[in-house]
Amino acid sequence: MIMQSIDLCHLLKNKLKGKDWVLKTNNCSEIVFQKGNSDYDFVEISDYGKRGYKVTLPMKTSRFSYVTHITDPTEVSEYVGKFLKG
Repeated sequence: MIMQSIDLCHLLKNKLKGKDWVLKTNNCSEIVFQKGNSDYDFVEISDYGKRGYKVTLPMKTSRFSYVTHITDPTEVSEYVGKFLKG
């Protein structure tokens, strides 16, 4: 899944470009974007191997996060894109 993570990072960079999100971590098992200097606004994608990806998104009205699991990297990108539009 290492190559898929690299492709996923590229897809996410394009979705988050110009929206004040900064890439903080990009390695074989985790991709993390942070919005501005916020202590709470993080988009985190962790590679769970055969189980797919754990996706963590900030809740807009809280300092807590929402977590879900998605198996396909393209679906992860679409899911994050919907979050950004909402």
